[in-house]
Amino acid sequence: MLELIARKSELIVSFCAMITSVISLFIAYKAQVHQQKHNQLSVKPLAEFLIGDYEDVIFIKIKNQGTGPLIVKEFLTHDASNSYDRIMYAISKIKLNLLWERFTDNIDGRIIAVDKELILLQASFDMTEKNLRQTLRSELSMLELNLTYNDIYGLEQPKLIKKLDWFSR
Repeated sequence: MLELIARKSELIVSFCAMITSVISLFIAYKAQVHQQKHNQLSVKPLAEFLIGDYEDVIFIKIKNQGTGPLIVKEFLTHDASNSYDRIMYAISKIKLNLLWERFTDNIDGRIIAVDKELILLQASFDMTEKNLRQTLRSELSMLELNLTYNDIYGLEQPKLIKKLDWFSR
């Protein structure tokens, strides 16, 4: 038996080297899969709608609370019967009577950095504009915001939906 092993030692060493190589390839593959998953999780965006309703200002913002850039895939505003790609389209003619500090156009494709905000709309009021403020609150309370977004790897993140019924309080 020892004589057979001695004669076939090169074959046995070659077979063991091949098995070791296959195991090494498997371990390297698994390490790469885990590294890729870690990389994806380390730059994951997390969107949040910020709503402000004060006596002198009303605002709606999107904030990236995650650890990586947020890429807006699609933003839609819904009312009872229609969808809009801008909040301003969902608001009636009252928008012409308000002093808007900011409002945005279509935001599809925009990128929001970590811990940064994108203001969708912001209106200021003085003490004489109580009726305008209340009308805007009433109109906003009928809307729902929908945000679909990706991370930098192009992976779609959970859809963010927010009803603005809070403005009807």
